[in-house]
Amino acid sequence: MYVPPKYRGKGIGRAITNRLIDDARSMGYRQLRLESLEFLHAAHSLYRSVGFHEIDPYADNSMESYQPAKQLDQYYSITVFMEMDL
Repeated sequence: MYVPPKYRGKGIGRAITNRLIDDARSMGYRQLRLESLEFLHAAHSLYRSVGFHEIDPYADNSMESYQPAKQLDQYYSITVFMEMDL
């Protein structure tokens, strides 16, 4: 999810996040997980405010398909992993 800087602070990110959560619930999901680069502090605050909490890196994360195994530790070191129960 990305909101261009000139549109930030207007509730757009929250609206998108809430819609994604609502859609996941309506499809029967029981848990959501996400990955976010560690420098995106405002995003982490948003995610926490809707019920996500930090977790350890999980198997089958999005980068395992794109990064050589030897670089995954570097990816993990700059990434925040979060989840929430629905």
